[in-house]
Amino acid sequence: MIPTLNKRDIMSTIKKLARNFSSLEQSAGFQRRILGDYTISALYDGIVAINPEAFAGVTDDKLQAALQRQLHPVTGEINTSVNAFIVDTGSKIVLIDAGSGNKFGPTMGRLEGSIKASGYTPEDIDAVLITHLHPDHVGGISDDNGNATYSVRNCLGA
Repeated sequence: MIPTLNKRDIMSTIKKLARNFSSLEQSAGFQRRILGDYTISALYDGIVAINPEAFAGVTDDKLQAALQRQLHPVTGEINTSVNAFIVDTGSKIVLIDAGSGNKFGPTMGRLEGSIKASGYTPEDIDAVLITHLHPDHVGGISDDNGNATYSVRNCLGA
């Protein structure tokens, strides 16, 4: 038997669900895909707010329309996630980008937890590949004392 719901029950349920979706947190911290012989894990580091003026050449109307299509709140700043990746070749574990570390405040710096949630540890990493030198990609390469976060083994050419 299918239960009958009235408008009040439906709206109450939608509001409860919307509260859950409004959180900036991601539950698992990683997603995994297989590409040929490689296992690739996307690792969540956190959320960073971007000023819309950073999108040079994009009109405000186009930006607002794009945000609405993605169900993103149309507000002053745009929240976007920052991710790193692990590529597991079967013989080597390569971390692509080192995340932000503690350089961006309380909404960032979750990479180590995401690495662990995905079943790896920082000690498992054989190499770190940095895509570019923006702080959200290299801020986590060292701790506050300048010590390397990931003690990688020499694996180039192996």
